[in-house]
Amino acid sequence: MDKTATTIDFKEIFSFEEQQNAVAQQRLLRSLFVTSKELKAINLFWIGFILHAIGYTLTITYIINPIILQLFQLIAIYFFVSSSIKLIQFRFDSKYLQTLFVIYIAWTLTIILRGTQFSYYDFKVMLFLPYEGIFSYLAPLVLLFPRNLLYYKKAFDAAIILAVLYVLHDALVIGEILNRGNENGKGMLEVFTKSLAIPAGLVFLTYYYHPKQRKILAASVLFLAALLATYRARRSLLLMSINPLLFGYLLYLINSKKKFMIIFFSIFMAVFLALFADTFYRSDNDSGLFSSLMERGTADTRTNVELCLYDNMEPLDWIIGKGMNGIYYCPNIEENESDYRTGIESDYLNTILKGGIIHLALALLILIPAVFLGLFRSNNLLSKAAAIWILLYLFYLYPAPVSKFNANYLLVWISVGICYSKMIRRMPEKLIVSYFRAEIQP
Repeated sequence: MDKTATTIDFKEIFSFEEQQNAVAQQRLLRSLFVTSKELKAINLFWIGFILHAIGYTLTITYIINPIILQLFQLIAIYFFVSSSIKLIQFRFDSKYLQTLFVIYIAWTLTIILRGTQFSYYDFKVMLFLPYEGIFSYLAPLVLLFPRNLLYYKKAFDAAIILAVLYVLHDALVIGEILNRGNENGKGMLEVFTKSLAIPAGLVFLTYYYHPKQRKILAASVLFLAALLATYRARRSLLLMSINPLLFGYLLYLINSKKKFMIIFFSIFMAVFLALFADTFYRSDNDSGLFSSLMERGTADTRTNVELCLYDNMEPLDWIIGKGMNGIYYCPNIEENESDYRTGIESDYLNTILKGGIIHLALALLILIPAVFLGLFRSNNLLSKAAAIWILLYLFYLYPAPVSKFNANYLLVWISVGICYSKMIRRMPEKLIVSYFRAEIQP
């Protein structure tokens, strides 16, 4: 182990029984400190992941030659795959989780094998697209990474870097994003928000562990994403941007000692915002901030594609899915698109399209107990925030495709590891705060 420095007394934190348990102490130390090789692998993983994400997000802007960016992504793949091999440990904190996760991964491999094609185009899709590629199916393997506070700290660092990149990406193509007649701008906003902005939500949910600058940056990026989603009438993006702010505020409200003042302020802000929104709605014109959102607010954009999917699914398809490259016939949905679609916007249906009800059921059997453990069987904000992150993912399964190779989805499975780890859930808040605030230094 690396040499460490600490400014807190462990005896003040743990009970006498815990201090006497040598095994528990070893596990605790293991959760705080890593070897230099593990640290290097963790850094390399997140560097590779971020480079891969940038390669894709810049590709859709058409500013840089896609071939150059794909070479960029190949290097990134080498980074995060090689480091993942070093980090993955077949070690579980629960027999229930071990059994279900092994079955889940085995079933996922059948989905990949049933959908693997070897044309040049399909090969590029598998490697370079986070929305349809092979890595979206392998993302849950991050659950097997070390359950370690330093690993979580690096994940938060990556989320902050992505948040900064979100702002830079928006500035790069802001004209196209703000042009409501530009469909490319809408697509860019969709990808930028899900790939770069939303992960900041977990930083905001774990506000207690971060310096003021990070909290402000995370909140600002989410607020900016919500504004742009409102302007471009992207309802699912608006929901995904606002929810971490609301739940983060709720956690703060629950943990605050000045509850009366916060409740009073909350009521005041709610009334103010309601009046402001009502005034804005009444005075809004065709070019206003909320005009497109109000126009699409009750529009049904799901039924037609869902009916197409239903018509194309045989009984066996519902059970086992059509494989990684499963498609369905749905003509005249969008201009310049093939009549055969490779995915559907409702992610629970997309999961069934690819892997059947079996795939969806296995995921739910892992995720739902994790939420319960994190919310009701934990002693710290980290576990509760992780549970909320999983819960939000479950909410988003209907309105948005969220099971993709992006930081948002990786953080879901990292959160699963947190919630199933009894050691992490029972870790005293004081210890976690001291670690994240660098009083305990790896």
